[in-house]
Amino acid sequence: MTRDEAARLLGIGVNDDVRKVTSAFEARDQDVVGRLQSANDVLHQAKYREVRERLTEAFAVLQRGEAQTQTPVSISKRSPPPLMTPQGVRAKDGPESATNRSPTVDDALVAQLHVAPQAEAADTPVPSAPRESSPAPSSTATPGPSTRAKLNRYGALVFGSLALLAVLVQTYSCVTKKPSTDDVAIAAATQLVTEKLKAPATASFGQKIAARGPNGWHLVHVVVDAQNSFGALVRASYLVSLKVTGDGSFEHDPNLAVHEVHNPPSADEIQLMRTLNGW
Repeated sequence: MTRDEAARLLGIGVNDDVRKVTSAFEARDQDVVGRLQSANDVLHQAKYREVRERLTEAFAVLQRGEAQTQTPVSISKRSPPPLMTPQGVRAKDGPESATNRSPTVDDALVAQLHVAPQAEAADTPVPSAPRESSPAPSSTATPGPSTRAKLNRYGALVFGSLALLAVLVQTYSCVTKKPSTDDVAIAAATQLVTEKLKAPATASFGQKIAARGPNGWHLVHVVVDAQNSFGALVRASYLVSLKVTGDGSFEHDPNLAVHEVHNPPSADEIQLMRTLNGW
């Protein structure tokens, strides 16, 4: 036997051993997979039974809560109305009543006298005895868990709707609210006066009054307290002349728009501002 034949026979034997070992492992893996599948099925069945039992208990609790919310209906016994004679007279109990004694001449006379009134009374309804009102039940039913849950849901829904409505109203007011020309003029005048101050960071504005003129012109009087070049806090009064345009912006002359005036400004100072700015 040559060396090549021996190696070939040896390879065949090794391959057979490998196939046997592989088959054994595959069989063991199938056994393990089958056991795991069985255990998984048992676990799912146990969880299903547990969930079904819990749902059954919860449904029973809900039924008991709804049964507690039902208020008992009380039926009161009402006494029958009193007996009335043909003449509208209440009958008396005892041996002297009209139904227990024999008719006499007085009875016939009374019947004749009451024929006409009885005929007239036929068209008039006879008032019946007042009915006795049934007493209200003294016990008040206590709402069960389901009723409280419904009330909580309704309350949350109403509260959420009101909150949403408030947000929508506020948003609409913020979007639709357009500042007036006076507000634009006052804001612009405040900005222009701040640029004129020596120490803008120390400014504290007081009175701000806007007056409208023709063609969008506005004259704004501004009073401000601020520090001067020496660090002393002084009060100044300014007149600002500017023109508010349709888009909310403003126009002004940088050299003539802002002037320091008396507090309050005089008529001559106001007229001078109008003339300088070309009103």
